[in-house]
Amino acid sequence: MVIAFFTMSVVMAGGAGEVITSSPASAATFPGNTNSWYVNAATTPTFVEDQACAQVQYAANENLQGTAFVVLDFGTQIPNSNSSDGWGVYTPGGVYLPDVSKTQALDVIGLWWYYYLGWAQCDPGHIPLRLMIGTTNGREGSIGTLASFTTGKVWGAFTGYLWSYGLSIHGIYASGGDDVEATYSSWYDESQWIGGFEQGGPGVLYYDYGDAAGCPQSGSPSPTAVCQTPTSSWQVQDFYWAAYGAGGSQAMPEIYYWPNALEWNAISHMSGSSRGLIHFSAITSEATACSERGCVAGYTNPGSAWSDFLNVTGQSVTDTDIGWPQ
Repeated sequence: MVIAFFTMSVVMAGGAGEVITSSPASAATFPGNTNSWYVNAATTPTFVEDQACAQVQYAANENLQGTAFVVLDFGTQIPNSNSSDGWGVYTPGGVYLPDVSKTQALDVIGLWWYYYLGWAQCDPGHIPLRLMIGTTNGREGSIGTLASFTTGKVWGAFTGYLWSYGLSIHGIYASGGDDVEATYSSWYDESQWIGGFEQGGPGVLYYDYGDAAGCPQSGSPSPTAVCQTPTSSWQVQDFYWAAYGAGGSQAMPEIYYWPNALEWNAISHMSGSSRGLIHFSAITSEATACSERGCVAGYTNPGSAWSDFLNVTGQSVTDTDIGWPQ
């Protein structure tokens, strides 16, 4: 597995006094990607610590600059009596974990912490990291809960706790992550989650690394243009708001094949937007997961995702490729 980093050079404002960096659309060749992970039984403290150490060492050896982006995808939120906040997750790999364990067992906070340790211990030059704890607005099969104000508030609260801890020492920025997909829930459910996150973690960012299924693929669509899927009808303005319009939202969309880039470019050009074009922070590809478990024909590798996105939007941003720990 190749471990590489994208360099970023344009500075933009982040949350709560921080600075985030991204690059202009001038890069001509794909410079590499970070690795992100779906959490499963193989996502042990040793695994995440080793991964973090390897990635930051590569960045240091290559003298790469800018912020690295990594997602630990914990799946759906679910009530958990073993958690001090009463909530936990059911991961994509079918593992139940508390948010913050009452018994100091493996939990969401713990895995974030071990990645933090691996990065901090092996980092010779304070290379900044955007380390996201990711969830979703839907269920894992029939297990879990749909997005709600309560689950958003819980996710925002302990993301805020991690943010304050990491930033104070090594410039490791904790953020929420949300795999927002219209096929998973109604827009009302997701909008409630966003409101809860903002209340639970004031000033803390979350990154939307979901899709825009069914949205227009050209032009400057109306805010009320319908994005139709077999199970839901969201509007263009809903995707814009989730990824960029809400106070703490940042866009890091799934670019799995060419139409995804077209959809997000059209959303960015939504007519009448007061914020203007979306400044994408990063993109998410899934080449590693596809090579491990297979996926729908047409999914791209990280380099193709980056190239597609650059050609369509004119924005050259970092790519993080998500996979399954083995």
